Parts: sequence; structure tokens; C-alpha cells
Amino acid sequence: MFRVANVIALLLMINGCGQRASGETPARGAAADRSGPLEVTLRAAARQTARIVVAPARRGVRRSAVTAAGTIEFTTHDVARVGPLLEGRLLTIAVEPGQSVTRGAELARVQSTEVGRARSEQVAAVVRSRAASLELDRQQRMADAGVTSGRDLVAAQAQRSLAQLELRASLERLHALGIGSVGPGGVSTVPLLAPIDGVVLRVDARVGQTVSAADTLFVVGRTDRVWLIADVYERDYARVHVGDEARVRLVAYPERTFGGRVENIGGIVDPQSRAASVRIVMENAGGVIRPGMSATARIVAPDAQGTPVVIVPRGALQTIDGQPYVFIDRHEGRFEVRPIARGDDFEGDVEVLTGLAAGEPVVTEGAFILKSEVLRAQMGAND
Repeated sequence: MFRVANVIALLLMINGCGQRASGETPARGAAADRSGPLEVTLRAAARQTARIVVAPARRGVRRSAVTAAGTIEFTTHDVARVGPLLEGRLLTIAVEPGQSVTRGAELARVQSTEVGRARSEQVAAVVRSRAASLELDRQQRMADAGVTSGRDLVAAQAQRSLAQLELRASLERLHALGIGSVGPGGVSTVPLLAPIDGVVLRVDARVGQTVSAADTLFVVGRTDRVWLIADVYERDYARVHVGDEARVRLVAYPERTFGGRVENIGGIVDPQSRAASVRIVMENAGGVIRPGMSATARIVAPDAQGTPVVIVPRGALQTIDGQPYVFIDRHEGRFEVRPIARGDDFEGDVEVLTGLAAGEPVVTEGAFILKSEVLRAQMGAND
């Protein structure tokens, strides 16, 4: 197959031999001055059907881009997983998924014999402490009156100290188990409380089920800000910096692009994957981004030297015989076929390294129709 430049040159020769009388509009296809730039010509009706849009090429600064894939996660301080600290039976559930809660709000109540035992021990410790205090007071009065020995007073002091230690230990045990005052379920129940303000994101609980300290029954969190934890390969590590802009696409929303910024770069490269973890913080005011979603980020940053480049929409580029081309509007249905050297892609835009100047009128929509005309002419030349 001929390369496109050769094909269009051949077409120019053919059209030159069989061209109509002077002043007639040539048919759709390649035509123009043999010595000028290669062109494709479309009649007015064909241009209207193709819905061709022309816009000037833009000037910009060259940027580096790194692609990294990862998973959306909660930020560290915006999520809490809540479960019991002891074995028991779930007595009540006070919330539903999607419900907003404040810190300290009761999520559920667990009934446990261990709770009843701990409360009983605490009550007994209170009684022993009070009794020991009364006995010490009595022994002190008797010692002041000289009717008791110092040994009895010392023993009373020791007993009160021991009782106070037992009381403190019983209160710390209650605190460790999350047990406060006696609730509506009786002395053997303990509430599960929300540790942060947020929304109940998940409920893995049923009334009557047996639960243990290993169970997570509720997930409470805030999702107005999330993290994308992505992997950057070792070869790209030096091109990523804290503060770089990230443009994120989610599998769940392939048509949308979300903004983000690099907040942290891991200091260790995994010896197996040869990648380092990068944390990208993303605002999620609409709440559509959910933890667990898969995402791909393009991390971009201005070139350190500020190298100027020309930028065009991705749809302006067409590839013919492996060579990228753009079509320049020469008015009256004439479009120059211009070879260019492309650079990196950036969310719908492409850098043009050579072959195009900023401000030139480029076909940004409908360029595929012009490419089809070139290929049609090419097929005719091969016949």
C-alpha cells in the first residue's frame, strides 16, 4: 500500500489529467495545486453532513503525565468500624444505612452475661470500699481516744487502700468494655456508640444474633473527602511530586473526570510489583465516589523547563498509514492534510510537537470524514 503522501500526489496527477473545465467545482476527494500543500476538498452539502467544526490550535506548556491505578478508600480520620468488645447477643439496633449520626449516638445494644458480672463486681467493690472507709474512721477515732493499738489502725488503712484499688480496677474494666450507666436492657446490656459524626454506611447486624469482639457490625464515616491509593511504578517515581494535579476516572463513571491532588508519596518501592503507593486526596461533595471503587489517575505536572507546545483536541488527530495528521481549514471547502509529530495526551487534548503553529484553524470535529476521503482516494489509486 502506498503511503498517503504518495497516494495524494498520484491523485493530483490523475485529477490534473481529467479535470473539468476551468471554474467548475471539483468532486469530493483530493484536489488542488500540484505544487502547493496536499488538500482534500468537500462540497458544501458534504461539509454540512460531516458537521465539521474548526477551532484555532492552542498554545500551552508541556506537561509530564504518569498513569496510576488504584482503589478509593476512606481518609484515616473519617471512618470508624464499630463492634462489641465482648461476646453477647444483639438486643436492639437503633440505626439504618444512610442515617446521619453524631458522636456518642447509640447504634445498638448488646446483652452479655460478662457485662452483668462486671457490673456486679463493681457494685461489690463499691460496698467493700465504703465498709473499709468506715472501719478506718472507727479505728482512727479509737486510736485518738487511746483505746486501740496502732496495729489495728494500720490494718484498717491497708484494707481501705486495697478496697480502693479493687474499686478502681472494677471501674477500669467497665470502661474497657464500654459499659456506662445501666440502660433500658438492664444491668447485663452495653450500648454500641458512634465514635465520630458521620453517616451509617454499613450495617452487618441482626437482632438476636450472637456477636463477639471480632465482629464489625457498623461502619460510620464521612465521604465528603476520600483518598485514591494508587501504585506508581518505579520508572515513573521521580516524575511524581506532592502537590501534583491528578485527573481521576472511575470505572463506575467512565464518562466523568474527577479532580484530585497528590498528598503523599510512599517511601518504599515494593520489591515484587516494583511500585510505590501514592495517596491522592479527592473532594467528594456530591457523595458519588464510594470507598472500594476502582479508579485510574493521570498525575500531571508542568514541565520543569516550561517548554511551550501546541495543543489540539484529540479528535483533531487522524492517523493514516501510521502517521498522525491534522486537517487545516483553507476555506471554501478546502482542507490541507498536515503531518505532525504528537506528544502526550491530557484528558481529551494532545500535544503537537512539530508541524503546527498556535492559532492555525484546525478541524476539531468531523476530521474522520476528511480522513475517509483520503482513504477512499487511496483505495482508488491502489485499484
